[in-house]
Amino acid sequence: MKNKFWQTLGLATVASMRSMTAPALLSKSLVKHKSPYLGDSPLRFMQSPITANVLSVLAGAELIGDKQPEADDRTAPTVLPSRAVAGALIGAVVYKSQKGSALTGALLGSVAAVATSYATLAFRKQLISSTKQPVLAGVIEDSIAVSSGLAILQGRKGTKLTKADKEANTKAKQAAKARQMS
Repeated sequence: MKNKFWQTLGLATVASMRSMTAPALLSKSLVKHKSPYLGDSPLRFMQSPITANVLSVLAGAELIGDKQPEADDRTAPTVLPSRAVAGALIGAVVYKSQKGSALTGALLGSVAAVATSYATLAFRKQLISSTKQPVLAGVIEDSIAVSSGLAILQGRKGTKLTKADKEANTKAKQAAKARQMS
C-alpha cells in the first residue's frame, strides 16, 4: 500500500491489538527503506536501527505480557492511552514519510487505534470463547497482528521515488552518517 491514509488505518488497527508491534514493524521497514522526508524531522529516530531493535524487544515483551492472566483489557483506562500514543506515532511517521502532515497523521492514527481497540477486544473475547483457551486466542491474535502489519508495510518496498526524491534521500543518508560520525 502506498496510500498514507490506509497505511495509517491499518497500522493503527495493528496497534490496537499490540501497541508495540506496529511501531516496531514500521521502524524495521524504515531502516530498510528510508524516507528522505524524515531526514531532518524529529521523527527521523524511527529510521534508526537502534530504535527498531528497542521497539522489537518491547514488542516481544508485550507479546509475552499479553498472555498473563492479570493483564488488563486493552480498553482499560491504564492501557488505552498506550494504544492512542502508538497510533499517533505511527500516523505521524507514515504521513511525514510520504510528504504529508505529521499532525494529520498523528490525529488519524490516534483516533483509529482507540476506536479499533474496542473492536479488536471483542474479537479477542470471541476467540477465547470459541477456543476456550485464552493463550491460544492470544497467539492467534499475535499472528494476525504481525502478519497484517507486514502485509501493510510491503508497499514501502515498491515506492517509486522521483529524481528529486532520490537526491533528497541521498542527502538524508549523508546527514545521518555525518551525525553518527560526530
